[in-house]
Amino acid sequence: MPVLEVLVQEGLTAIALPCPRSDESADDEGTDTPQDPSAELTGLMSMYSFRATVGIHGVRTTADAQLAIRAGARFAFCLFPEPGVLDALRVASIPAIVTALTPTEVEQAWQGAVSAVHVRPAEVFGSGYAQSLHELVPDASLIATAQNRAAVEAWLRAGATAVSFGQSLLSRVFLSQDYSALRQRVAEMVSAVKSA
Repeated sequence: MPVLEVLVQEGLTAIALPCPRSDESADDEGTDTPQDPSAELTGLMSMYSFRATVGIHGVRTTADAQLAIRAGARFAFCLFPEPGVLDALRVASIPAIVTALTPTEVEQAWQGAVSAVHVRPAEVFGSGYAQSLHELVPDASLIATAQNRAAVEAWLRAGATAVSFGQSLLSRVFLSQDYSALRQRVAEMVSAVKSA
């Protein structure tokens, strides 16, 4: 919750929470618990839904899709989704965003009637890839994972619909609990979005 609070206070308008894996429903002693893995997710989504658009990331299976639906996700980032995942999300009116990287993968994902394509890892082909990809797949709605201010600006100027921030923004805070440093990193990225 402290991390989510910082993200919202600093102006992030959409936040994707991690999809609980089925093996996370085991307690410390390895025994299964009857608790629904979506319970905590549902609580966080309802708590923050008035201040941000809250979705889920890491959706791969139809069970993950059903969990996202039950939890009230407003969108879902899908990583190599199995058959049926996109259909389940579409029926529930939850926008699906599928991960892809190369122009061929992006085109195939976009032809799958998704809401957007998540370009990840977006920096792998260098700083010119944002413009090149937009030229190769001009109709696709792209969301790129940006690791720094320069990447944010490059992708948005090249026509990306949005950018996402992942490990580069959050990785240290879970160990350090330095929320002040997190606040500073988020503010810098939000500033880059506004200036692009």
